[in-house]
Amino acid sequence: ACEVAIIGCEPLPDGRFYLEVEGCRRCRIIKTWEQDGYRVGHVAWIQDSPPENLVSKKELQQLIKSTADLAQTWISHAQKTSQTDRDIRLSEILNSAGGTSETCEPEPFSFWVANLLHMEAAERLDLLRLTDTHERLVRELLFLQSGASKGCYVQ
Repeated sequence: ACEVAIIGCEPLPDGRFYLEVEGCRRCRIIKTWEQDGYRVGHVAWIQDSPPENLVSKKELQQLIKSTADLAQTWISHAQKTSQTDRDIRLSEILNSAGGTSETCEPEPFSFWVANLLHMEAAERLDLLRLTDTHERLVRELLFLQSGASKGCYVQ
């Protein structure tokens, strides 16, 4: 599961709301129950394991740079090839993804990349369940390099 922050809220005519949320941190649900009409629960927070040593940190930074470069190349290519109205929406999504930086924090960066990749839900879930940032980034880089993402789009 994931704790989220509500970053946008739009009431709908039928009384429901359209919510735009941003994931904050991952958790494992331990126990749930209903309280005052709301689903509540106890969770255990999940964080990726930090790199073991300085060499691992340097390897991780290089991996981030390689992944960022390839992701940025894909984003630029997708933006240039946007032709139809549907693709204009794609371009808007890609623009809102923002730039990447090899100086960013590894764990959030790896989640940003996972969000961009066009893959099956089960495959993405496997990525997001990992607690090793290095392993997640390696899998993402391999996916980007494999050509599986050549015709991909942002979901």
